[in-house]
Amino acid sequence: MDAALGELEALYVVPDEAGHGVGPALLSALESAVWRGSAPLLGLDASLNAEHFYQRHGYASVHSSRRPLTVDVQLACVRMQKQRPATALGRWPAWRRG
Repeated sequence: MDAALGELEALYVVPDEAGHGVGPALLSALESAVWRGSAPLLGLDASLNAEHFYQRHGYASVHSSRRPLTVDVQLACVRMQKQRPATALGRWPAWRRG
């Protein structure tokens, strides 16, 4: 992850841990690190099998993409982004203002 640029390079969970909350916990920790900085967005290239995971966590699909793995191999993926939540800017939620 590059927190300054707001770019998540890779997030993987071993198959035995899938569905046990490890992925969401890791993603939340990484997002918190980005939101502490000045990046307005967090972007990533999601593998096709991870697209729904990121959508469930607030990411929007931007366009199809390919991620080079080697000179000859490229992974089909989806470019995704999530905007910095207003609460991460240090603002009070609307119900707390007043």
